[in-house]
Amino acid sequence: MESLLGPDHNHPEAVHRLTPVLRIETLVDGVFAIAMTILVLDLVVPQVADPAELVPRLVGMWPRFAIYAVSFVLLGAYWIAHHSQYRFIERADRIMLLLNIVFLMLVALLPFAASLMGEYPDRQVSAVFYGVLVGLIGVVGGLHWWYVTRDRRFIVPDVDLEFVTIVRRRIALTPVLALLAIGLSFVSTYASLAVYILLPSSYLLPNRLDRYFDQAPDGWPSFTANVL
Repeated sequence: MESLLGPDHNHPEAVHRLTPVLRIETLVDGVFAIAMTILVLDLVVPQVADPAELVPRLVGMWPRFAIYAVSFVLLGAYWIAHHSQYRFIERADRIMLLLNIVFLMLVALLPFAASLMGEYPDRQVSAVFYGVLVGLIGVVGGLHWWYVTRDRRFIVPDVDLEFVTIVRRRIALTPVLALLAIGLSFVSTYASLAVYILLPSSYLLPNRLDRYFDQAPDGWPSFTANVL
């Protein structure tokens, strides 16, 4: 007997239909976990002959600590956004798989961009590279949400249109702020880095989207997922 959430997910046939969307989420979790962990590898303990030099050396590493913190929180915000989307996605096709692969490819590159920014914090090229990458992640994330919601074929049928619109606007903010950061890099690379602090706030701080997530039972609608 089927529940309101779809077929019994303990049934082998239902599990087979579940697998693709669940595997997308599993792959996403793995890539994000690895990328967020790799970020810390750029923080190398300074080697000093005189212990008195340790504090100045650590202070001198502040750009690396700053880019580490910004990048880690930024990846956390991206993960929250992706996880939140998949609470309302019940179907997947090959185009969605491709969009997720491209999205994760860009996410996996962020530790390199952060390392480049940490090594050359005063070089505009490093700030531009970081900004372009962050912007592309936002663009692909936006394409993914647009694709799954354009005809409501991949999302649960009773999702509020206002929710879909708010998420679209919020995702569009990422490339806009990335362009702003790139523009500021012509003035100061450090000013451009400060812009990225604004991005995670829209995902991490309480906001009006929370009421939509509160209305959805835990795990819904993952157990209705299947592939076209």
